Amino acid sequence: MESKEAISSSSTPSVRVKSIIAVLWAAQFVQGSAIFFVLLALPIITEDLQSTIFVIIWVIFGHALVSQSLVVPMSRMGDLYGRKMMFVLGFAITSAALGLASIAADPVQLIAFRMLQGLGAGMTFGMIP
Repeated sequence: MESKEAISSSSTPSVRVKSIIAVLWAAQFVQGSAIFFVLLALPIITEDLQSTIFVIIWVIFGHALVSQSLVVPMSRMGDLYGRKMMFVLGFAITSAALGLASIAADPVQLIAFRMLQGLGAGMTFGMIP
């Protein structure tokens, strides 16, 4: 029979597990907030890029289409090449695309950078169990 001490220490998550959960939560928060803030800024983006709402709506749809269609294939790539590497690569792609999207000069560039951000998001989402 196990002692109470052994049972309580095995049920308490380690610092490493807590750190991993914190990183995964932060990644989900960044991805979710990026979508929310773009939705909030759509009228300003439309005005600044002198475009129609029908073109700018692809800023949202492009990101969602790419990110959601890549979750399963990227999860498989994580199985093949390592989840940690794929997660870090996905987060790096997302961060770079976010920076590029912030300096987009026209709607086509913005849509392309948001789709690239969707690629990184799909990689990140696919690595989270």
